[in-house]
Amino acid sequence: MPVNIMFFLVVFSAWLSRGVLADELFDAARCPKPIYFSDNRYDTDNWRCFQHPKRDAIKKAIDATALIARPDQIVSIGGHKFKLQTEEYKVDVDGYRFKLCKDQRFHDQKTSAWCTGFLLAPDIVVTAGHCLPEAKYVVFGFDMRDGSARDIFNDDEVYSITAVLDRKHDGLGLDYSVVKLNKIVPSSIATPLKFNSSVEEPLSNTIVGVIGHPDGLPKKFEFDRKSKVTKNNEQPNLLFNIYIDTFAGNSGSPVLYYDQPDTVAGILISGAKDFEFADVSNQKCVRYRKIADPANCNPSTCFETAQRISAIPNLQTWVKH
Repeated sequence: MPVNIMFFLVVFSAWLSRGVLADELFDAARCPKPIYFSDNRYDTDNWRCFQHPKRDAIKKAIDATALIARPDQIVSIGGHKFKLQTEEYKVDVDGYRFKLCKDQRFHDQKTSAWCTGFLLAPDIVVTAGHCLPEAKYVVFGFDMRDGSARDIFNDDEVYSITAVLDRKHDGLGLDYSVVKLNKIVPSSIATPLKFNSSVEEPLSNTIVGVIGHPDGLPKKFEFDRKSKVTKNNEQPNLLFNIYIDTFAGNSGSPVLYYDQPDTVAGILISGAKDFEFADVSNQKCVRYRKIADPANCNPSTCFETAQRISAIPNLQTWVKH
């Protein structure tokens, strides 16, 4: 091989290994186009498709967001490997389980997650209070890869919860859990997120995003300029409302600042009705409930609710940045 060609290949390989050319080489034609204007969720393996001035910070937040699983969802298969038990995407509506209609996004993906959580220190994860005590495992990397949901994980991606440092689910607004993991999460898997400790944050009209496992699906993210904080009239010092596409498995998801995507503003804890019945060819299925104009809605029926991260007492004691 000519020396000049050999030199080019060596330099080219070095650039690739550093990620210098990753964006330039990424095939934008692979990027999904949302089917519905109101549904702006992305699969996390398409994070480069998203146009944002701090896209690397979004990738950091994606890595730091984890699946919260029950004991029956994780199986050791030997060789330092674990299998995540997945199932067909169905949702509970009025006590019955229904498939999504085939014209709905993600209808053919597998589901598993119980809740969502996020890393705030190398061995500390925060999630919603109502996700415990059922939750026992934290799994990083439940994403779509090459068109399929990952279900085999290495032992540095799977962690058990060894202690609950603090938990509240009092029905009055507080809904959080701070848990300790059985081992340190290496930086090659995830690095801890930052958080805003101001009791006044986030302010009304702050633009936010969210990352998590809606209905237990592989991880999704959404950062849309229309997703703004609004006041929660019942518990304004503890909670805030947002208009954003989240679902049951998003409980515990980090609500992140749009202009600081690796900084947590709050924890997603509850939301409005997610689905509506449809009758397609005499077969019952469900479609995502669409809200065209949240300004004309009652907050109790339209908005998602998050707890301010600052409402967790002693969080800075456990999490030192």
